[in-house]
Amino acid sequence: MNDLRVFGEQLRTLLSGLLGFGDPGAPERNSRLIHQIFEWYNQGDLDSIVESVTDDFELHDVPAGQIYRGPDGLRRWFSISKTALPEARLFITNLIADGEKVASEHAGGGLQTGPLEVPGGTVPPTNRLVKAEVAETFEFRDGRIFRWRVYYDGAALAAQLLGPEAGGSSAPAGGPATAPPTSGTTGSSAGAAASRPAPGGASARD
Repeated sequence: MNDLRVFGEQLRTLLSGLLGFGDPGAPERNSRLIHQIFEWYNQGDLDSIVESVTDDFELHDVPAGQIYRGPDGLRRWFSISKTALPEARLFITNLIADGEKVASEHAGGGLQTGPLEVPGGTVPPTNRLVKAEVAETFEFRDGRIFRWRVYYDGAALAAQLLGPEAGGSSAPAGGPATAPPTSGTTGSSAGAAASRPAPGGASARD
């Protein structure tokens, strides 16, 4: 019975592609994967996350002006924030799927109890709570993500970790829930921990 169901899904996908209608099951399937990625992040399962992207994958951390390529690049992006905010949690607050594209909003938070690596050096643990709201877009190919773009307020993250005087600093390196960089450095993604804190501080999740 399961084999018949799988065959039916494969046939539907093939016919949809040939007729130019796209895969009608893609939005639901892709949405499930995004929700699952947030669950994996909260569980600290980076191995499963990196398996969900293509070999030519690119993550654009827009505020930080950095691009992370391939599964190893994605692991790197998430690892920076997980090291700085090991207990960070992320929660999806909104998600829209259309064809092979998904857009999401999430909130997250965590305490920066570990060192935060930034392009110019390392920010030592501050034990401060980081919270953030993040918007992301995902593009899929053959069931896996090949392009991921992240948007967040890097100045707000820097101010939370280093104080109001740091509000003009660049975005932190490391993903949604990351801490801000030291003065004069260019941050990478506040994408994994700070933007997700509360997947980035306190606790947050999808």
